[in-house]
Amino acid sequence: SISRLSLADATKATLYVSDSGTNEVTMFAWPKPKTGSALSGPFSEPQGMCSDNSGDVFITNTGDSNVLEYNGSKLVNTLLDPGEYPVGCSFDTVDGSLAVVNIRSTGGGASSVAIYKNAKGTPKLLNVKVLQSVYGVQYDGSGDLFADGSGTGSQIELAEMPAGSNKFKLVCPNGFHGGGVVAFPGGLGWDGKYLVIGDQDGGAVYRVKGCKIVGITKLDGSVDVVSFAIAGDRLVAPDPGAADVELYAYPKGGEPIQVLSGFSEPIGATVSQNVKGK
Repeated sequence: SISRLSLADATKATLYVSDSGTNEVTMFAWPKPKTGSALSGPFSEPQGMCSDNSGDVFITNTGDSNVLEYNGSKLVNTLLDPGEYPVGCSFDTVDGSLAVVNIRSTGGGASSVAIYKNAKGTPKLLNVKVLQSVYGVQYDGSGDLFADGSGTGSQIELAEMPAGSNKFKLVCPNGFHGGGVVAFPGGLGWDGKYLVIGDQDGGAVYRVKGCKIVGITKLDGSVDVVSFAIAGDRLVAPDPGAADVELYAYPKGGEPIQVLSGFSEPIGATVSQNVKGK
């Protein structure tokens, strides 16, 4: 859920990883993460995260039904998402909106997407009626918002809300073509050119253009990558099934080039350029 970074730009960046199992968020130097430092905060099942144009990071705090905004290691704002379980987010680099996916309501109601104008205030809650459940959201470079999840069929389905609209429509009702099958929907990403769809069961992410799969990045050795972050030629894959975070060459994939251990249930990751400093 970040703008694509070059490694040259990323030398002053920070990798954030959420651990829902221990209610912690850890910060690492980027692009060479080693020993991490714990981020102080009121965390309750932190899951997906994303970052904005200025380097602030948004963390979906599922257990407390809110979204925490950090600048470096400082908590600067709390966005309320009452009655919902937020699990992921994406920042619109075009108009500054923040989209948050709610896996379901606290009362067991349907999935929804909360839109925070200018990443502030009270959100507008949107039902994604064309999907039975929603797992990930992602803005592209033009302000179009995508959501993936399960529909009436057995495979992943994708919905799109074009920029300026407030309604999702189903994309590719007949599925994707071009090789490869997404078995179970995971997170979404944007690599600067393509929408990228994660497959929790298949150990891969898929680059798509329209309804065509144009590239597959295999995540060898992964068990259950719920969400991921793309930063330049690196892909960060929190893997709760393996209790670690795997780093892969992107889009090459294959075996991980580095594995960060010491986690319980890592779910989310983002790479932020600390423009304002810690």
